[in-house]
Amino acid sequence: MSAIPQSPNVDAKDVDAFWRICNQAYELWRFQQALENNPSLPTLLSNQWLGWSLARIQGVLIDETLLQIARLHDRAKFGQRYNLCIEFMVSFGKWPAETKKALEGLKQSLDELASHLLDARKWLLAHNDRETHREDATLGFCSSGTYETYFLRLQDFVNTIDLATNGSGIRPFVEITGNDMDGMIGILMRGLDD
Repeated sequence: MSAIPQSPNVDAKDVDAFWRICNQAYELWRFQQALENNPSLPTLLSNQWLGWSLARIQGVLIDETLLQIARLHDRAKFGQRYNLCIEFMVSFGKWPAETKKALEGLKQSLDELASHLLDARKWLLAHNDRETHREDATLGFCSSGTYETYFLRLQDFVNTIDLATNGSGIRPFVEITGNDMDGMIGILMRGLDD
């Protein structure tokens, strides 16, 4: 393992890796949303053979989505190691003043939107908090539209970085997972009909 630099600078490899991390969080959310919004889901969940397994898959998708988003809000440095996260990209990029200001504003907005997720990570994703489980409390994004707003801002953040590093400014997240989930649900439904 190579030595960790004392003061890293965001480079093209960091930008690519950070986009992949953000895209993975987005894909998980879209996959989870496609499952949750599929009109066949209630039928599948009520099936004696598929219901339990599909409910577990749905729970894992929700947990993993929340965890991936929460990790984007980690501190840039833990001990001697650095995290590819929003704070790292803002703090260790050699950005022009206008870009840095835009990134700081987007970071603040993203941090505010994700503030509820920190409790979810702390009490449910990292630990089995007794009170949370006894009360069957919902942690994470509670209001309708928060995920959509979050990922729009995250896309703006990634695009701002991309514009500053290679001039394109457009690096969209991948949009195929909803179709994948619909295909999987279709296969499961055909299996029920047989």
